[in-house]
Amino acid sequence: MQKIFTLIFVFGSFFSSFAQATLWGGSADPKSTFTGGLAASGWTTEGLTSSVSDSAKNAIWEFTADGRGAKGAYWGSATRIASPSGATGAMIFNSDYLDTNGNSAAGGRNSGKAPAIHSGVLTSPTIDATAFPSAALSFYQYYRNFQSKTYVEVSTDNGVSWPTRIQLNSEIATNAATPNTNALATRKLIDITGVIKGQSAVKIRFLFEGDLYFWLIDDVTIISLPSNDLSISSAFYTPASYGQPKSQICGDLFVFNATVSNLGGSDQTNVVFKGEVLDIDKTTVLYADSITYPTFDINFDDSTISTLNTFDPGTLDYGKYYIRWSLYSPGVADFNTRDNSKIDSFEVTFDVFQKENGNTGGTRAAQGVAYSWGNQYRTSNCWGPNDKFEAGAVEYSVVANSGGTLNGFSNSIYMLKVNPDVLEDWSNFEAAGGITSPSITIIGLTSFDFTTQRNYELVSAPLLDINTSGPIQLEPNTRYFVMVEHPAEAGASNTWRFQAVSNLRANTQVLGNPLIVNNEWSNGFAGSQPLVRLRMNVITKTDDIPLPDNSLSIYPNPVVNNELQVTINLEDKKYANLTIFDLNGRVMSFENHKDFDNKIIPVNVSELSNGEYFIRVSNDHGTRTKKFVVAR
Repeated sequence: MQKIFTLIFVFGSFFSSFAQATLWGGSADPKSTFTGGLAASGWTTEGLTSSVSDSAKNAIWEFTADGRGAKGAYWGSATRIASPSGATGAMIFNSDYLDTNGNSAAGGRNSGKAPAIHSGVLTSPTIDATAFPSAALSFYQYYRNFQSKTYVEVSTDNGVSWPTRIQLNSEIATNAATPNTNALATRKLIDITGVIKGQSAVKIRFLFEGDLYFWLIDDVTIISLPSNDLSISSAFYTPASYGQPKSQICGDLFVFNATVSNLGGSDQTNVVFKGEVLDIDKTTVLYADSITYPTFDINFDDSTISTLNTFDPGTLDYGKYYIRWSLYSPGVADFNTRDNSKIDSFEVTFDVFQKENGNTGGTRAAQGVAYSWGNQYRTSNCWGPNDKFEAGAVEYSVVANSGGTLNGFSNSIYMLKVNPDVLEDWSNFEAAGGITSPSITIIGLTSFDFTTQRNYELVSAPLLDINTSGPIQLEPNTRYFVMVEHPAEAGASNTWRFQAVSNLRANTQVLGNPLIVNNEWSNGFAGSQPLVRLRMNVITKTDDIPLPDNSLSIYPNPVVNNELQVTINLEDKKYANLTIFDLNGRVMSFENHKDFDNKIIPVNVSELSNGEYFIRVSNDHGTRTKKFVVAR
C-alpha cells in the first residue's frame, strides 16, 4: 500500500529522534532541484499522445528557469512554484502552452505543437534502493486542473514496465489548483517502501494526461519514513455556511469528523481524535468532544473518523468562532506535529448568509459561455408560525479581466426555493432544465447593472416576490438557492468578467454552490465559493396576531448598560422565541427559550449601538412586540 500525504513542517523543527535520512537526491543535487535543466539532472522526458497523432512526440516536459509557466495562454497572474529551489528552476508539463501556443483567443485552442488531449512523462535516472530501510517519495508540486489527471508511476526493472500507478490531485476540481502559498503547502510524500525496498533498478516518473492547464514539479527526493507520524489530511467543515444569521443557525448541528492516516512506520495505540469549538481568541474552549481508538496500525490510511456527539451553535452570540480538529497519541512524540491539527472559522451574523469570508480571486465557466452560479442557504427549524422573516437583498461581487471593464455589464439574479419533495440526499433532484427544473420554484427575480463599480466591490440587489412584488417571505427549515446569471461573452478572454470567489475552503454540501451551464445543474467548482450572499429582515413591526400585553415585560427602558431584563408570561409553556430587530427590520438577536415561566431573562445588548429597537416574543398563538431604547 502506498501512503499519499502532504507534509507540512518547518525544516529543523521536528524531533531530532525522528530526523529523516535523505536516501536519494538532496537540496544541492541537480537530480532533485533540476538546476541547469534536464541535461544536468539526468531526468528524461517523452511525449506519449496528442490529439494530432504526429504531434505526440512534442507533448514533453520542459525546464522553466524561473519556476513559472507564463508561456501558457491562461497562466494569468499565477506565481512560480513555492518550492525550496523554485527560483532556480523546475520542470513543467505546460498543457496550456502545448495546446494553444500562448494564444488566448477562441481560435487558439488546439493550435499548439501538441494539441490536447495529450500526455507526457518525466522519468528519473535509475535508483538503487537495495539498502533503503523504508522509502517515501518527496516532491513539491503546483498543479492547475481543467480536464486532466496526474500520476506517479514506479518501475523496478529500469523502466521496462510500470506496474505501479498512483493517481494524485483527484480532489482538485475543474479550474481549481493545488495550494501554492508556501513550501509547507506544496510538498507531497508518497510511501513507496513496499514497492521499491530491496530493488536495484528503480525509476520514478510523473505522468500528465488530459487537457489543460499545467503541472510543475521540483525538489524530488527519496527519504526514510519516521516511526511515529499521525496526520489529519482533511477535516469536514461542519457549518452549513461560513456565516449564518443568529436567527437561523440554531439546529445546524455540528459534527466533528476528519480523514486521518498513520503515516509512520509503527503502529500507534490509544489515538485520540478531538473536535472543539473555540472563542475568538482561539484559546477558550466553548465545546469539546473526543473519541479514543485503541490502535492505528501502519496500514490505517485515508480513513474517516468521527466523534460521537453534536453541538448546536444556536447558543452562541454574534461574532467569529473557530473549529479545531486534533489527532494525537498521548505521551508519544509525533514526527510532524503541524499536521496533527486543523483549524477553521465560522461566524454568527446579525442578518446575512454567506459561504465565504471575502474574495481571493475570480472564476467563470469556460469558453465564455453563459452560466448561473450561486449558493444554497437553509433556514433553521427553530421558528414558530408567527416568526416572519423576509429575503431582503442579494449581495455579490464581480471582477473584470485586465483588458475589460465592469461598466455596462449586467446580471440577472434569481431566488429559488427547493421544493419540499426533494429528498435530503438530493437523489431525486432534477438536474435538467436549469431554473425551470421541476425540483425548484422561482420566488424572486431582480437584476443589477454595473456602471462605475470597482472590481470586487460588494453590490446589493433588493429582492421582491416574483408574484406579488412584495417581500419574499421565508419558510422555516427550507433550502433556497441564490443564483447570479452571467451572460455569454464573446471575444478574447481578457475582456471577460468573472464571479468573485473564495478558495479558502472546500464545500462538501451537495449543490452547496450550484452551477448551471447549458441548463444543467451541477455541483459547481468544488474549490471555489462564489461571493453571493443573502441578507434577511423581519417582515413586519406590528403584531398580526397579538398576544396579551403582559406576555412580555422589559426593564429598564431606556437601557443604560449592556443588559435588558425580560420577563415572558405565556399560557402555552412549550416554547417562546425572543427576537430583537432595528427600525429597518434587521434582526439583531434571536433566542429560543423552553424554560421561561415568569422568570427574568437577561438579554445581552452590548452589540447594539445607541438608538431605538424592537423586541418581540412569539409562539404558536401570536406575537407581542415592544419598543426599547439603548442610551448609554
